[in-house]
Amino acid sequence: RRALLLAADLLVLPSLRLPDGRTEGAPTVLCEALAAGCPVVASAVGGVAETLGECGRLCPPGDPQALALALREALAPPWLAAARAAAPLRARRFDWSVIGPRIFAPVTPLSPER
Repeated sequence: RRALLLAADLLVLPSLRLPDGRTEGAPTVLCEALAAGCPVVASAVGGVAETLGECGRLCPPGDPQALALALREALAPPWLAAARAAAPLRARRFDWSVIGPRIFAPVTPLSPER
C-alpha cells in the first residue's frame, strides 16, 4: 500500500451517505495517504474533513461535477506541492506515539462545581 501511495498523485475517496445516515468515520486510508505524502480528494462526510485539514480537497457526496472540479484543483501544481509537503506533518497528529499517551494519561478528577 505504501509503495502505491508514494507513487500516486492523489488518493480519491468519493464516499456517500447511506440511506440510514451512516457515513465514513475517519478512514485509516486517509492517515496512510497523508503519512506517505499523498494529498487527498474526498467527499465531505463523517470525520474526513477533520482528518485531512489543508491536505485535502473536499466535495459534496454524490456530486460528480464537484468531484471533477476538486480533482482539477487538487492537481494544480501550487496546491499539490504544498499539500504533498504538509501531508506527513498532518499525519503525525494521528500517529500512535501522539495518540497513545493521551489515551493512557492519568485522569485527573474534575473540581466540584460551586
